[in-house]
Amino acid sequence: MRSFAMAAIVLIASPALAQEASKPATYSTELTGAEGTLGQVELADTPGGVILHLSIPAGALKPGMHAVHFHEKGDCSDAPAFKASGGHYNPTGHQHGILTANGMHAGDMPNFMVVEGAKTEVELFNTQLRFSEDPAPLMDADGSALIIHEGTDDYQSQPSGDAGTRVACAVISKK
Repeated sequence: MRSFAMAAIVLIASPALAQEASKPATYSTELTGAEGTLGQVELADTPGGVILHLSIPAGALKPGMHAVHFHEKGDCSDAPAFKASGGHYNPTGHQHGILTANGMHAGDMPNFMVVEGAKTEVELFNTQLRFSEDPAPLMDADGSALIIHEGTDDYQSQPSGDAGTRVACAVISKK
């Protein structure tokens, strides 16, 4: 009788444990610009890649299309240039660009639109990245940064898509 009761407990608990184990790891941080906070960045690490969610209040960025990339170092200390974040995150040594035959960088992602007077909510999925798994871990020894550019990525110019000035930065690192 005792073994039956224990088996029942395991069977009842197992779905709850499996559901808990399938929840993705998440990371949340502020997106900063030259004059302070511009919005929120949320990441979820899934078995197939990283989901990026941007939430940016109306008026925080100029209206129009903007490039967004992960950069190689988790350093946003030199606002407003954000050059301390280094180049695009590219641990696998590919060329830049979604339209390039030998591309793309692990940190390359599609452009997004900011509409005048509206809050911007963007969700993108990057299949080349993970939080800590090879070959492209965002949270390696020096972390990485999410950078928003003033202009659009043309998806082919080397080495970074001719996207223009860096206008926002978010540090992605182990806390």
